[in-house]
Amino acid sequence: MIGKRILFMMIKHIFQKEPVLSIATCLAIISAFFVPPDAEYLGYIDFRTLAILFSLMTVMAGLRGQGVFDRLGHALLSHTRTTLQLTVVLVGLCFFSSMLITNDVSLLTFVPFTFVVLTLSLSLVDECRTNVRHLSGAQKEPYFEALQPAFARPR
Repeated sequence: MIGKRILFMMIKHIFQKEPVLSIATCLAIISAFFVPPDAEYLGYIDFRTLAILFSLMTVMAGLRGQGVFDRLGHALLSHTRTTLQLTVVLVGLCFFSSMLITNDVSLLTFVPFTFVVLTLSLSLVDECRTNVRHLSGAQKEPYFEALQPAFARPR
């Protein structure tokens, strides 16, 4: 009884932590009833493409770890003044780069970069808010709500 409860709690935790992976696994198991697994399944997987994408993701993680994305993000934020400008530049980077490279490579490159840029912009907004609070002695600044990007506003 206790073992079943622990197993249930572990499965529930995995579903809460990784919902997309959990749903995909459940759908894969259900699809196995319609098309029974056999030896041909391994032929469906393109291991060369998976290895290339894994290598690209490893390189992106290395660049992020070395701070390349941080430096590029600071440069980008120093040239954009509004959330709209930042959005146009980020979408434009992905759009024009996907003309030269494939869409999946473009997305695997620019999605981590976008996360870094958005994190940097949030930290800059928080830093500005703290500085104004410190200088003015005020508790709340309603005009900062307009400066805060839409993705950073509390819901």
